[in-house]
Amino acid sequence: MLRADLMAALEPNRGTSARRLLLAAALPLAVFEFLVRAAPHLDPVLQSPRGHFFVVSAVALAATFLAVAVATAALRHRNAQVFCLAMGFMSLAALVTLHALSTPGFLMAASPVPNPSQKAVYYGYYSSHASHGSANPLPGVSEQVGLTLAAAWLVLSLVPTSSGFGLRLAPRMGSLGWGWTAALFGGVATTLWNPHWIQALPSSPWWSRTVGVPTALAFAASAWGYWRAYKASHSLPQGATAYAAIWLAAVQWMTLEGTVWRLSWWLHHVLQAAAVLVVVAAVAREYAQPTVRAGWLRPLPSEPEALVRAAATESTRALVAATELRDPYTAGHSRRVTLAALQLGQAMGLPPRALEVLVRGTLVHDVGKLEVPDAVLNKPGPLTPEERRVVQRHPVAGYELGARLGFLPEELVIVRHHHERWDGTGYPDGLKGQQIPLLARIVAVVDVYDALTSDRAYRRAWTPAQARAYVRERAGTQFDPEVVEVWLSLQSEPATQPRAGGHTGGVKRPSTAVQPPSTTSTEPVT
Repeated sequence: MLRADLMAALEPNRGTSARRLLLAAALPLAVFEFLVRAAPHLDPVLQSPRGHFFVVSAVALAATFLAVAVATAALRHRNAQVFCLAMGFMSLAALVTLHALSTPGFLMAASPVPNPSQKAVYYGYYSSHASHGSANPLPGVSEQVGLTLAAAWLVLSLVPTSSGFGLRLAPRMGSLGWGWTAALFGGVATTLWNPHWIQALPSSPWWSRTVGVPTALAFAASAWGYWRAYKASHSLPQGATAYAAIWLAAVQWMTLEGTVWRLSWWLHHVLQAAAVLVVVAAVAREYAQPTVRAGWLRPLPSEPEALVRAAATESTRALVAATELRDPYTAGHSRRVTLAALQLGQAMGLPPRALEVLVRGTLVHDVGKLEVPDAVLNKPGPLTPEERRVVQRHPVAGYELGARLGFLPEELVIVRHHHERWDGTGYPDGLKGQQIPLLARIVAVVDVYDALTSDRAYRRAWTPAQARAYVRERAGTQFDPEVVEVWLSLQSEPATQPRAGGHTGGVKRPSTAVQPPSTTSTEPVT
């Protein structure tokens, strides 16, 4: 079913899909503008502080649930993009909570009917705390700050993890998450205890737009960034986040132009709720499988098959399936290589955290082939020098895609460096010996072995004995000799051998069929 769904996802007119995203924002904005500009007589005052409190509280509760669930998933599945997304929704949840608790006329007193010309953004909530009926800024300030912080985190979530920001964020996600959450809700509590400092903030229409317009633009830019990521990865949460971001851009505009308690003003609360709920639904779908949920509250399993299942979210599986669907001979390659790499890593005594990184990085080690043309990827004969250069770009393409999708640097080095050679003649960076990360050296051995023992469009699979001889002969030139030594010691155990039947997408090409390896045989072209 997943493959059928994915095939359908790969085929649609993407221009039509992008138009749907724009339409998702245009329709509610059109309704809003119609009520505000063209038909104000259809935009009655619906003053209901109690209703406002319960609607906003429901949004706050949903956003809090979403933030906690997404943050847990981000830390467990080691994804910086998902972590930043969680912090954005946590910011929204905290400030929307403050917005709900400061609802005038419910927990706070308020004048019965607002001035019809009073705009929502610069605090058109009336309070009877002042004898002249001055506006209480707290509800408006809290909503605006929540939207701005959420927009900032959404923008940060799209910064590639290969950047300086990503490298600094990766080891600090846990402490930053706790610290940010504590600061948010501490600020909420402090403000509720002593809200008078809010009066010192600027509240002119000019200042409101100075903050609100960049916030709306940040949401729109985030929507486009997440939509591009969705097209590359077919990740349901990324597609849902694109819709949520474009709706939040519309929410920001409505808070700038809306009039408090008008029907049109209520529309932005409904849209804000929809933005949160669509991501809640997508995240629930993403992590619905029991093996993934189980890993949230206890350590990942040590048994190889169970660890691979727990590490592979639906988005990861879809990304791997998209890669392998490009060529029928690739079926199962990523999973087999991941299992073999995990078993080799365990035999080498790697700690649990390194094994988890190894699994996550190896599962997506070949995703860069998504950018290799089908005519090159599936060519039945030898590659030309130019075609070879195109194929050899796939580690860098996979590294860049993984960085955009939030994979952490430790996983990304596997994707980038699994085709480096011990003697320094590999690609893409020509690293040599110990310069090559250990996890990439492990994957290099099992990746080539699986390629050699798999059928191809242009040759039959080598026998396990032939492939073992090939790997043994190239210890110290192509492969790390210590890794090869441990790997060879495992080959007496049949359960550790990868099953033949898939292949790596045409990137390793011995020039003859079933050719016994020797020092003069043609090496696989990678």
